[in-house]
Amino acid sequence: MIKDDTLPGTIERFEHAMKAGDRLASAGYDRIGFDHFALPSDSMAIAAEEGTLRRNFQGYTVDNSDALIGFGGSAIGETKNGYVQNIVATRQYQDAIDRGELAIAKGFELTDVDRARRWVIEQLMCNFQFSKDEFVAQFGDLAPTILNDAEYAAAVDQDGFIVNDHEHFGLTERGKPFVRAIAAKFDAYLGQGTARHSKAV
Repeated sequence: MIKDDTLPGTIERFEHAMKAGDRLASAGYDRIGFDHFALPSDSMAIAAEEGTLRRNFQGYTVDNSDALIGFGGSAIGETKNGYVQNIVATRQYQDAIDRGELAIAKGFELTDVDRARRWVIEQLMCNFQFSKDEFVAQFGDLAPTILNDAEYAAAVDQDGFIVNDHEHFGLTERGKPFVRAIAAKFDAYLGQGTARHSKAV
């Protein structure tokens, strides 16, 4: 019900985010990924420092489980094999539970290529880089096409956001605030559907 023209634009939102982040950092919080903050003693800050930070539908996490179970209407669950979304309407969700049924509205099964792309995206979102050798070791023949995407992203980068060498693909300090937009370049499905997403600056 809020009129779009009363909301801040892209540049204003970016400036707001940078100012808020600077205030948190000056208060002693570490920047975690692109939108989380934690004290240096927090397990999330330690995981970020050690390179073990994870990201799922709930955001950044130190949980290394390969399954996330969503409870409640519209909640999304994640497994090694794909994603499921619960029935959106609360009453229908509750009715399905009462009948002893799975309250799932839809699901999506991952392909091997999807898993490879998910790995790259998570590495960028959590660590702002990924090791090319580690990627090839994990995904073998699936790696070259995705590494070609990385080479192309680096080639067209005119803003100094990307660093790309023989061993790593990653983001410069200047590029880190834009990690969502850069990671999205590896998402083969983005823009194909009608779903609305939060905007990346």
